[in-house]
Amino acid sequence: MEYQSAKKVIPLLKEIVGVENVLTETADLLCYSKDHTWPYPPQEQVKRLPDVVVVPHDTEEVSEVVRLANKERIPVTPMGGLTGFSGGAVPIYGGIAIDMKGMDKMLEIDAENMCATCEAGITIEKFINNVRKAGFYFPHEVASRPSSTIGGTISTNGVGGKALMYGKAEDLVLGLEIVLADGEILGVGAGGSMKIKYSSSGYNLKRLFIGSFGTLGIITKATLRIFEPPEATVDDAYAFSDLKDAIKTTKDFYKANLPLSYFALLHESYLKKWRQFFSAIPVAPAIINFGTEGISDLVNAVHQRASKICLKNGGEKIPSEEAKLLWTHDTDVWAALAGSGKPIPYKSGLWGHEDGAIPPTEIENCLLGYLKLVEKYDVENWGCAIFRLNPPTLALLYRVDERDLQKVEKYRQFAEELATLVIKAGGTMTFSCGVGLRLSKLMKLEHGYGLDIMKKIKRALDPNNIMNPGKMDLD
Repeated sequence: MEYQSAKKVIPLLKEIVGVENVLTETADLLCYSKDHTWPYPPQEQVKRLPDVVVVPHDTEEVSEVVRLANKERIPVTPMGGLTGFSGGAVPIYGGIAIDMKGMDKMLEIDAENMCATCEAGITIEKFINNVRKAGFYFPHEVASRPSSTIGGTISTNGVGGKALMYGKAEDLVLGLEIVLADGEILGVGAGGSMKIKYSSSGYNLKRLFIGSFGTLGIITKATLRIFEPPEATVDDAYAFSDLKDAIKTTKDFYKANLPLSYFALLHESYLKKWRQFFSAIPVAPAIINFGTEGISDLVNAVHQRASKICLKNGGEKIPSEEAKLLWTHDTDVWAALAGSGKPIPYKSGLWGHEDGAIPPTEIENCLLGYLKLVEKYDVENWGCAIFRLNPPTLALLYRVDERDLQKVEKYRQFAEELATLVIKAGGTMTFSCGVGLRLSKLMKLEHGYGLDIMKKIKRALDPNNIMNPGKMDLD
């Protein structure tokens, strides 16, 4: 596919969104050349500059921009908070970057139908705060919530820490407004109101766009489920002197299917990093940390059953203050590690994150396999853990030094080998961060002929391939 430069349509873009909402200076364009994906070498980043950035403020402006881009064969890359770990918002063919953060309004809180509607550029934290002020609760607590947007998390089918109880983005979305590649505006969701969860009256078009990374259309509005605040919450944790006992406990939790709000098996590598900031956290080969929330009687019953499982397998209860610490400060520790490099002097680089999901039977095989690959590639391990239970998500965080160009290639090989291990174990290479650009070469390995079907859908909805091209091996 040959694309045209967006530079020739800059005057038209200024007419659509206003002169002040069109950015063309190199210093501005650099800010839109990458997301949180572990760093590309600087010379590679410069190659990924968009030709122009536009900041629309309503759906009609998005529609006009996309309609113009489609007519002129100009690639379009929608962007939210640029917090993704997969390169999904990298404009690899230049073109028009659409900054959705100009569309950040809360549109409605429907108390009777227990849902709220917003524009896609609103940050998750702002959405949570608006819902809270109205007396409700939104449980999608992702680590990047101060910056990441509602549209971004839906586009990647993101997962919050309490997805075990409330589900992923796909379970929270009731309705969407989407601008398609030809500029048409589409509403998808169950029922005429798009405020009910399920329908059997046709294809599930809503689900088609969730997790599509803007390759099929641009989400401009969303209606999401909201909840009554939990009546009671309990955080608990148990230390294990043997990793295998903690893994057995994890499998027992999976079989018990308890309505937990969160679950984590924290490997000692994870705990060591935490202890740099919170010395009260005990040293152990593994800690299982879990929480329950909801109606008081149910919370107590679930908590007692979960505690029995831990004690039966040799777990030793740790104080509730430390259990809560492990959960509530999750977002603080990784930012502090990246910013300070404690206890050693600052080192360049942010963190990489892998999040393959696996069958419960493969927990030990993949966990130990991850740790072996860390040694093989000499990667600075910031902690390995199992988060959630259905399915178990094997998470690994590690520091990346973008100054070492040879090492950058090693990081790529490392990430691909980790993902291949998970796929061959019967899992998925990513449960929440998405494929985007970084692991796209493995799409065929995971999906087989399913990837060919995805390509047919892509061609049907975006025949000129202007919508975030180059992602998920769809070109």
